[in-house]
Amino acid sequence: MPLYVRFPRIDGEEPKFSIGKAHFSAQEWDNDANLPIDGFWRSELQKELIRIERAICRCYEDGIVITKSKLKEIAVDKKETNAKSAKTPNPQTALFIDYYVECIEKKLNNGQIRQSTYKAHLTTINAMRCFNPNLKVKDINAETLKRFVEYLKTRNSAKTKDSSSTVINRLTQIKSVIHYIEALGINIENPFKTNDIHIEKAGSNDVYLNDEELYRMVRLLSQRKEKQINNKEYSVLMMFLFGCATGMRFSDVHSLKWSNLNFEHRNVVLEFLCTKTRKMNYIPLNPMAEDIVCRSAYEWKDDYEYNKTLFVRTYSNTTVNKTLKTLAKKARINKNLTFHASRRTFATYCRDNNLTRDLRKTTLGHSGDVTDRYEQWNAYEASKAKDSFAFLDHYCPLKNGRG
Repeated sequence: MPLYVRFPRIDGEEPKFSIGKAHFSAQEWDNDANLPIDGFWRSELQKELIRIERAICRCYEDGIVITKSKLKEIAVDKKETNAKSAKTPNPQTALFIDYYVECIEKKLNNGQIRQSTYKAHLTTINAMRCFNPNLKVKDINAETLKRFVEYLKTRNSAKTKDSSSTVINRLTQIKSVIHYIEALGINIENPFKTNDIHIEKAGSNDVYLNDEELYRMVRLLSQRKEKQINNKEYSVLMMFLFGCATGMRFSDVHSLKWSNLNFEHRNVVLEFLCTKTRKMNYIPLNPMAEDIVCRSAYEWKDDYEYNKTLFVRTYSNTTVNKTLKTLAKKARINKNLTFHASRRTFATYCRDNNLTRDLRKTTLGHSGDVTDRYEQWNAYEASKAKDSFAFLDHYCPLKNGRG
């Protein structure tokens, strides 16, 4: 159907006039909002309605009588170049950022992305605004994106400029928006499709603790009495080791409460709403985790309350990671330790101790093949696996005196 604007009754009828040459199907129209579903057209129509309202207000201010012919003149915008309003808006001249916002809002509302991913997209949008707030759809090409990448790497201060991994994430986000615009049937240059812009594979962070290193970290707990580690280091160490014992993310350990301990079953179970996935997760309290819980209860017994956090003295992720680097030095561990290393440590130990893949995936709260990326395999792990191949001893001639 063509687009009309209808006015209140005047001269015995309700006049309506066509504005532009846009046509919409029933599937493209939001009957509740009485506006197009597409964000670009919705924005253009709202601008047109505001223009019409202002023109009518000016007529009242100037004492001009509102007649049917006057309304038609306003609707088709003869006074301000008839061709301009009659011409169908060109999506290629629309702002790329407007389509970006529309894309992620639709994905968020449809459950395709989580709130954390949505916020990550917003940081890219803000970066694009700083780079060029007037960037149009027709401006998107390989040269523009290369200049944007250069801008990200050389922004004003060390705090704002992006690392290589962050640049990769931003390009991946922009690629998804270009695909979205293509799906709308809008002509846009896609430098990713032609390989003029190549997204490098992000380097994986494979830091974890092997059994010797984990033992050294556990031994640090006893150094509290000798005051070789301070209160903050002790608190961070407790949180980190709890992560090694349960595989929980920092956000979940940070907010874990005593009320999340379920004592109704034969064995105590951690029962909590995962901050990232917004799904309930259940983890049995194994001996190592139980020991840390008991230490926490003893350490902060004066602060114990059912609805208080398990680790009373909690710190930000930045402070925790900085402190872990200090603890790693004290434990003679030459690794760039972060809290997430505890999650990889847990996943690797579970695999080495033959926990089923489904159980590992469920405990970690993963979907798909993500768990595989957390389980580390290297020369150290391979050397420990020798006994698993003991069944091949039978085929060793020298060992069995058949050489």
